[in-house]
Amino acid sequence: MKKIYLLIVSMITCLCVLVGCGSQSEDFSFVEEEQSENPFEQEDGNLNTTVMGTISHGVLWGDNNTYCLTYGGGEMEIPYFVQGSGIARNCGFLIFVDGVPQPYKVKELDTAYQYMHLFELEEDREEAYTLQFTPVTGETGNKLSVCITSITNPEFMPDMKDSVSYGHSHQALEAVYPVLFQADAGQDEALSEAVNTNSREYLRDLEMKEMETDQDYIRELEEEGHAGAMDLEKDVQTRLYISEESMLLPEAADITGKETIHVRYIILGHPGAEYKTAFYLNHEPLAYDGEKSFLSVLKSGQMGVIEFDLDTADLENTTFYAISVPCNSADYPNDVLMMYKSNSVVFYREEK
Repeated sequence: MKKIYLLIVSMITCLCVLVGCGSQSEDFSFVEEEQSENPFEQEDGNLNTTVMGTISHGVLWGDNNTYCLTYGGGEMEIPYFVQGSGIARNCGFLIFVDGVPQPYKVKELDTAYQYMHLFELEEDREEAYTLQFTPVTGETGNKLSVCITSITNPEFMPDMKDSVSYGHSHQALEAVYPVLFQADAGQDEALSEAVNTNSREYLRDLEMKEMETDQDYIRELEEEGHAGAMDLEKDVQTRLYISEESMLLPEAADITGKETIHVRYIILGHPGAEYKTAFYLNHEPLAYDGEKSFLSVLKSGQMGVIEFDLDTADLENTTFYAISVPCNSADYPNDVLMMYKSNSVVFYREEK
């Protein structure tokens, strides 16, 4: 089975960095490296490395050597393996079909439909589960993608006293598979109930638009963490802004006295790539006019912008993040179109 590794490195004198490659990965590694001197003057032999945890997950193909899932009607089942160690033994999973959030059940856990299920894994032991769902989208003859994404330690949330950062928690790793539809998708009663459980819409005045990408903005992106020039003909960049502040590094937003806050999400790069973006509160996707994902078709020299006001009147100690999932990776077999998750951000109210 193809393995692609995702690495998190934490240094005493550095910020946490997430590096990933590939869109059909089943491995996730956490490494902590400690050093007391200038990290840029150290040789590799002087680094003290501690593996904090690993996670791997993927489809159990069995006799299916086509490596393509099929949907033939009714409820779909995907046999799936998960293996974790260290801090990654506590994880949750999200599923997307063609970039649309997909509620699902876990057969072995006898669970109801929901968007995220939590797993407490045994140390370094491969465990098998059956993911069950009726696709929320798809018609006979379609070949779409199923994106299965792990979120590490999803229940963690900074308390803004002892912790103000998510640290290694809430890191995401996706595995993406094609699915051939031999029947139209159809919702059963349980799925419909799950889709409409949180009917309240927190999003207000959502607007989608395209804007020209000027050089000042490119320089801003480079200054935010890119040592070299970006190739926006191949690369994809995303940015989450809350009240006009970039959330590339901050992981908290004070909503004291605020009934709403303004959210802006930008995606740009690889012309022709199609991405659907979903916004989550406490791992539940938010809806606007009944939609839970929003399509951006990337164009050269332009950036897709999604912005809205978020109703925060009832929010307190709440996790918020955005996930963008590629929908047409098959159109670009020589390129890697990855899923992108923003930093998780905790909304909190300053104590008087």
